[in-house]
Amino acid sequence: MKTIPRSRQHKKPNVTCVSCKTANVAGEAGDASPATRIGVHLPNNVWIGDKIGSKSVTLGNIIDVYDNASGSHGLSEFAHDDEGIYINKTYGELAHKLNTALHEVVGHSSGRINPGFETPKETLGTHKSTIEEGRAEFFELYYVYDSKIQVLGLFEDYQGIGMAAYHSYI
Repeated sequence: MKTIPRSRQHKKPNVTCVSCKTANVAGEAGDASPATRIGVHLPNNVWIGDKIGSKSVTLGNIIDVYDNASGSHGLSEFAHDDEGIYINKTYGELAHKLNTALHEVVGHSSGRINPGFETPKETLGTHKSTIEEGRAEFFELYYVYDSKIQVLGLFEDYQGIGMAAYHSYI
């Protein structure tokens, strides 16, 4: 699979700071319940990210809990075939972690607003969060199966991980 380049006008001219760390949650309160996030991208303000960069955090133990809680019952029930079950059991946890990192880092950190447009909060209003999350999901799904993952040497079988990510999403 070959990466389709995006138009220059939508690329950031200088990537100042993009990082992703994994943290474990010790406790939570407030609006995090009942569905805990599995990743966080900061800052939410476009101008801050443009000026000083951004950081992303995946919540490793929350991802593990979600993976373990889902079990294999749904997998056995809804998988297309035995190969799909094998791919998910072999690569599913790793694919979930890669998906979250790509969602936060590539999905939320990429791109820039066209000149003359206000920030997403002003232009999209109450739909901003939903559209931004959908955009990050599309970036995640596009790049999870990209051969650049293999070139980076992150995983031996990027195709298996990519298929597990697609199976999980579907």
